[in-house]
Amino acid sequence: MKRKTKNLIAFSVSCLCSALIFVGSGYLYLDYKLTPTDTQTPSVPYYESVPENKGVVFDICGDRTLCYMDFKKKSLKIILDDKQTRVGERLLGYKADYEVQANYSILEKIIDTVGGINLTQNGEALRYTGVQITDILSKTNDRTALRYEIITQIVDKIKETGFEKTDFLYIIENSKTKLTVPDCYFWSDHIKELSINTEFLNWRLQ
Repeated sequence: MKRKTKNLIAFSVSCLCSALIFVGSGYLYLDYKLTPTDTQTPSVPYYESVPENKGVVFDICGDRTLCYMDFKKKSLKIILDDKQTRVGERLLGYKADYEVQANYSILEKIIDTVGGINLTQNGEALRYTGVQITDILSKTNDRTALRYEIITQIVDKIKETGFEKTDFLYIIENSKTKLTVPDCYFWSDHIKELSINTEFLNWRLQ
């Protein structure tokens, strides 16, 4: 008889404990759902409908070119940098915000990315790959006119195909620069439109 009584008491205590745990858990859950929480947003580039105007000096084996992207006016300025313009300085009134120093491999990649370019050599128009173009550049003393033609061809291709985020990433990872992915995250959304209105300044071509 005593054993049955002990079992009954133990059973009753067990049921009571289970009920308390169940009710307590339900209360804590409701309290958690109703309590305001501070939600932190993951770190992503801040979106602007139109990025700020930026200028990038490309130094490819000593040949320097300032590419100024005017997102407000939807235009691209290509400026021959024979003044050794540094970051923070201005060339013809256009500020250099970043500098990209690289060898010919960057130019080869850009040319191949846009599908090669057409050049007229010895009176004949031919399509060239990136390696072929840099080989011609390395063997040319006065490269200004050749650089102008190469850049013109690249810009014409970007008008058609654009320039993707992964292409900017390649440039960043394979050059010496302080340009970062967040800095240029939205450039690819506008670069095609900018390329339609390209202006070459101070090239003094004969």
